[in-house]
This record gives sequence, structure tokens and C-alpha cells, in this order.
Amino acid sequence: LTSVYLPLREIIDRDPNLDFEGLEHLHVVAIDDLDVVAGNLAWEEALMRCYNRMRAQANTHMVISAAASWQQMAFRLEDLRSRLAWGLTFRIQPLTDEALRQALKRCAKRRGMALNDEVCDFLLKRCPRDLGHLTQMLQELDEVSLSLQRKITIPLIKEIFTL
Repeated sequence: LTSVYLPLREIIDRDPNLDFEGLEHLHVVAIDDLDVVAGNLAWEEALMRCYNRMRAQANTHMVISAAASWQQMAFRLEDLRSRLAWGLTFRIQPLTDEALRQALKRCAKRRGMALNDEVCDFLLKRCPRDLGHLTQMLQELDEVSLSLQRKITIPLIKEIFTL
């Protein structure tokens, strides 16, 4: 499938018409930080035109994220607000410590590793708490523990990472 990711926070200084041109021919369009352009008429109009072209194609899917729900954003185009209401809306909550611990253990188990609560708590207290970063650390731990033929312990983690 063809796709594109548009981080609006990073491209807001560009011409929105250029960034939305031709997206209706892709399978998936992921737009991040919609809240950044709410109230910016040029961006709202470009997004609205793109949305309409995508609906006409009927084979393109749009995934949008924002720091707030579409109901809370100050859009100038009421039509854009109504189009956003057509789709599903999910509120994503950060994982609790217990959920992160369970996710780490599941990820480790899929890799054939065993993590005890002490090791999980150590990682959660000393590492960035996003799951992407934590799973990357698990991959590195797995590779090093396999090459050294050692279990994953707090002393091994301290040797590998400067935490």
C-alpha cells in the first residue's frame, strides 16, 4: 500500500496546497498535529479540498491525530469540522505503570526473553516512558544478552546503558 505521513507541526510554514496535492491517489494519508493548523484558513481550505478529493476516490483512508478533539478545535471552516465528525474518534490515554510493565513483559516474551518485575521497574524508572523507546532498548538488551550468553539483569543493563 502507498502512504504518506504529514507532521503539520513541522511543515506549517510551507504552502499547504503543495503538501496536499495528489494525496487522493494514495491508500493511507496520516496527518499529525491537526490542532496546529486549526484557525489557519489557508491550511483548512487545503485540507478540505484534499478531503473532498479523497472521498471522491473512495479508496483512500485518512488517519488524523491532534492534541484535542475536533469539537474542541477552533476551525474557521464549519464544513471541515462536519467532515471530521464523519469518522471515528478515539481518545488515546497514556499507559499506566502496570500496563507498561505488562507490555514490556509481552514484548520480551515474544523475543524469547524473561523479564522480572525488578528489571521492568528499573527500566521504567530510568528510561523514557514511551513504548517505542522501551521496545528498542529490549531489542538491544536481547542482542547483547545473547552475544554474552547472560540473563537480563540490572547489572547487565547498567553495563550496556548509562542509566
